[in-house]
Amino acid sequence: MGEVDERGYLPDKGNRKLTARQRALADGGDSILMELPLQSKKKAETEEMLLKKSERNRKRKQRAAQRREEVKAETIQRLLQKQPTKKKEDGNGGHKRARIEGPAFSYRDSIVNGITISFPKEVESPFVAQKITKSEVPKVQICCIKGCKNARKYADVTSKLPLCSLSCYRKLKDQNAQTPRL
Repeated sequence: MGEVDERGYLPDKGNRKLTARQRALADGGDSILMELPLQSKKKAETEEMLLKKSERNRKRKQRAAQRREEVKAETIQRLLQKQPTKKKEDGNGGHKRARIEGPAFSYRDSIVNGITISFPKEVESPFVAQKITKSEVPKVQICCIKGCKNARKYADVTSKLPLCSLSCYRKLKDQNAQTPRL
């Protein structure tokens, strides 16, 4: 194998340390270090250790069985709590629609005709156009600043006067600042 210096290095392979097995081979010493063990050494187990081991295995199996039972019980509870569906099948394999008492309405939506809703003759349509009187139409308010004819969009917080923009609001504030208060 080669010579080893006093620190355990091989001179020809650089400064690399040898393992104990390599040193033993190089020195031609103990054959115990050269052989690898073929069987793993088992600890000597006493009766007490064997009893503890079997007790742990029994408890582990018991806990696993208990967990399986709990999962099974939860699954059964979940399935029992589900609401049954109320689907009734007719002879064609489809589902029956619930019968609604009263007049039947039909709704059609098509690209050509648009949306149409049909009512039976005995039922008055709830969508009859209602006439709107002038009193029901709200009057459009105009901005309170002189010379401004724009429609109201805002209202002053303190005076509740109609305003159309921020510039009109500033004009109103300037007017209020100039007027003396009593």
